[in-house]
Amino acid sequence: MKKVVKDVIIDTTKIGLVDKETGELLPDDAFGKLISRSEKNEVSINYKEYVYLDTARLNYLVLTGIKTPYLGLFLKLVPFSEMVTNKLIQENGKPHTSGTLAKALGLEPQSSIRSLKRLIKLNLVALHQPAKRGEKKFYCLNPFLVRRGKTSSKLLLELFNDPLPKATDAWK
Repeated sequence: MKKVVKDVIIDTTKIGLVDKETGELLPDDAFGKLISRSEKNEVSINYKEYVYLDTARLNYLVLTGIKTPYLGLFLKLVPFSEMVTNKLIQENGKPHTSGTLAKALGLEPQSSIRSLKRLIKLNLVALHQPAKRGEKKFYCLNPFLVRRGKTSSKLLLELFNDPLPKATDAWK
């Protein structure tokens, strides 16, 4: 954790600098650049992996009546998501299946399958089945709600709809 500071560059060509001891005016070119640094009332916490959570979209889901267990399950899946792709992956790098997710979350396999199907129906999770032979299907999280990293895979735009336009229509 480190303190946040604000730096302001001072243009020495527009203001005069005076030596306090001698009272003489210092030449403009005596300093390349002056910076005034002030401490803000903030701190910066260093995280290894960021998760971006869109609270407006989550608020919309809450207002439209999403059941708490489904929202909770969705948030419990976030630590399994991969950077950029939002794929749910295991520690060994392989995609999670409903069975491995059930085990990781302490759920019964049938309960896990039902819950994942419901999350898919709610547009929170997608099950992608690649067209290429030999590639395994995988679950991924809706990047409009949560994502890891600053960028997302283009594939996610094909898999998910943005729930927010419905929210903005309701606010008009």
